[in-house]
Order: sequence, then C-alpha cells, then structure tokens
Amino acid sequence: MTSLIKLFSLLISLSLLSCSTALTMNQVINQCDSNKNDSNFYKNFTYFTTCIQETYNKNGSNPAGLQTKNFYSELNKINEEYKNGQLTNVDAKMAAHKAYIANYTKTENPITTNCKEFNGQIICN
Repeated sequence: MTSLIKLFSLLISLSLLSCSTALTMNQVINQCDSNKNDSNFYKNFTYFTTCIQETYNKNGSNPAGLQTKNFYSELNKINEEYKNGQLTNVDAKMAAHKAYIANYTKTENPITTNCKEFNGQIICN
C-alpha cells in the first residue's frame, strides 16, 4: 500500500514538473528508473511499467501514437513474463530498455543501455 502511495506521489510530482513541456519517452523512463529510494518500487518490474505508462499517458509528447502503443504492448508482454516467473526483474528491465531502443531511438536521442544487478539494485547505463 505504501508503494502505491509513493507511486502516486511520484506521478503527481512528475505532472507538476512537466505541466508546460511534454516529456519524451526517454525522460519518462529515466524518471521512473531513478526512484531508487523505494526498494519495493525499484525491485518490482510491474511498478516500473505502471510508472512509465501512467506518466507518459499524462505528460508524454505522443501518448496516442502507434509507436507508443507498440512500446506499451511490448512492456505488457514483458511484464506478463515477469509475473509468470519467466523473467527476473533484471531480465525484464533489460528487455524493457531494449524495447525502448527498438521503438524510439530513431525519433529520440539515440542511447545505449547496459543493465546489471549490483547490491540488490539494477543499474542501467
């Protein structure tokens, strides 16, 4: 329950910070990925996926676009595999970053992602 409260607090903060400017998907992922103070949020891929989708739907530059719908479908598939125990949290995060790269690097700033687990946290560069 406290994780959900923290998620909603984060979403409210993000919406207040970005009222004047639409966010790119890269900005949303970075903001959702940077919530390292809440161990439940950071260790659970489902919260990460929820944060991305809810934040981008409210503040994103193109939430109804085909590119976004495709990315959400991939996130939901990854999340289903995570929930079914087919993917670890680290594997799910890596797959999500790869899905982002496949969907957005042609339209947003190209990035490379290297994710690994260190001391119980996932670090992506």
